[in-house]
Amino acid sequence: MKAVVEDAGVRSIPLSEVVAWRGIVIHPMATPHAGVEDYSSLLEWQGLRLFLAGDTDDAAVLLGIQKLDAAYVTPSLLLALQRKAGAVDTGLLISYHHEACDPMPNFRGRLVPKLGERLRIAQE
Repeated sequence: MKAVVEDAGVRSIPLSEVVAWRGIVIHPMATPHAGVEDYSSLLEWQGLRLFLAGDTDDAAVLLGIQKLDAAYVTPSLLLALQRKAGAVDTGLLISYHHEACDPMPNFRGRLVPKLGERLRIAQE
């Protein structure tokens, strides 16, 4: 992952247990994905808690996090959640990282945005 960022000439923030940047607190978590380095993240920002699944299909990480405002998950993670029949503690479950023609699992309360669509996540 580090080599990809360096080769792209992108400035990056070093990965640590907790990363704080401009009011955003990021809790990176190593998550399995086909035997390669992959990370999911819990972001806390202005009172909101957002989970970004990276490219993992391991449901255990997401099922262990409480009180999320939104969770961004891949179709493969949706399938894994379906198989585990677990309850995700989130206000919104949003699927991303898929092609328009990909079949989408019908998991409880999931939202599949269309290309170019903007979602607003606000505190209640």
